[in-house]
Amino acid sequence: MQQSETRVAELKNSKLELGEIYPVIKDQHGNIIDGIHRKKVDPTWKEVVVHATPIQALKIRVHANLVRRDIRDVEKQSWVMQARKLLNPSNPMQPSQEEVAKALGLSQQWVSKYEDTSPQRSNEPQDRQLTPYSEGMYYLSEKFQDSRKDSFFIIRDGETYPTLHRRCWFFHEDGREFSLREYANVQGFPSSYVFVGSKEDIKNQIGNAVPPPMAFYIAKNIAPTKAIALFAGAGGISEGFRQAGHKIIWATDIDEMCYYTYHENFPDTPFVIADIRKLEPSKIRLTDNPNLVFAGPPCQGFSSAGLRFKDDPRNELYKEFLRFVEYYDPKTFVMENVLGINQFIPQVVEDMENLGYKVQVRLIKGEEIGMRQKRHRWFFIGARNKN
Repeated sequence: MQQSETRVAELKNSKLELGEIYPVIKDQHGNIIDGIHRKKVDPTWKEVVVHATPIQALKIRVHANLVRRDIRDVEKQSWVMQARKLLNPSNPMQPSQEEVAKALGLSQQWVSKYEDTSPQRSNEPQDRQLTPYSEGMYYLSEKFQDSRKDSFFIIRDGETYPTLHRRCWFFHEDGREFSLREYANVQGFPSSYVFVGSKEDIKNQIGNAVPPPMAFYIAKNIAPTKAIALFAGAGGISEGFRQAGHKIIWATDIDEMCYYTYHENFPDTPFVIADIRKLEPSKIRLTDNPNLVFAGPPCQGFSSAGLRFKDDPRNELYKEFLRFVEYYDPKTFVMENVLGINQFIPQVVEDMENLGYKVQVRLIKGEEIGMRQKRHRWFFIGARNKN
């Protein structure tokens, strides 16, 4: 998508421009108070200049972010401390909670909650009651990623979506951001699919998922059988294989929030929350031997410097996939991965063939299999040579 296509100035038929909803806010000295990423996306983005003191500028930033997105507790804690330093640079702890609350335009209770800078990790039981957002999305607990990179796209009616990442934002022409359910629709999840977690967690799960239609496109050509899912995530690849008639008898992922989502959609599938590097297949209790292993392991070693792809220490998770395939010796395996693995395909195929498999490599393009998303991924399909 060309950047010119995303510019608010070109939305001729918009009822409400994005610049009106999310203007770039600057102080009288030209410093951006809110909207630095929007300014990077489009230098012509509408600007509003306010004559604000430093504490007033902080208040604007706080309220703009609280309204629009999920905020990690550590960031809220930093706002309280920033306010204290601005109110009394020589003794930040002197201003009372009431004074800090008044300066930020928040309640004293809110300030009191985020005075404690020691992070608290939720250790809720797995049967905790879910609180609905709407549309099959459920809140459970907060768990946020540290990285944040804005990427804004305005989607016109009938237009093909760009590749959905966990850190990009899609907007309708009238300025409305996509709902969580609409993001899930972009990836091809059925409308009945349930997601659990904070809004941030759910966005991550959707963006990181293997789209079910892509998985189904591969799975439909494999005779239905019993399978295990490695790096299962929120269950995108599992859903595609389930739609093709496969039964997932065991799954694992390191992300606790993914467990809650996976369990809601595959309640009969045992799911282990663990670092796969610490799992021993010989100690895993399965109801039956799997004839299929599938996964989409993260692979980061895209500069070889003389190393084989498998030997690059950044690709430990790929090696774990091979370790499980070697142990279970399934009739078939499927591995999904990003386009960046392209230069290593001969190495990857050789590694897989050394385990006794004939390997087929396919580049699947979302827009060519009925998806409305320009998402391209490699799939490696291994068929065991022996009986």
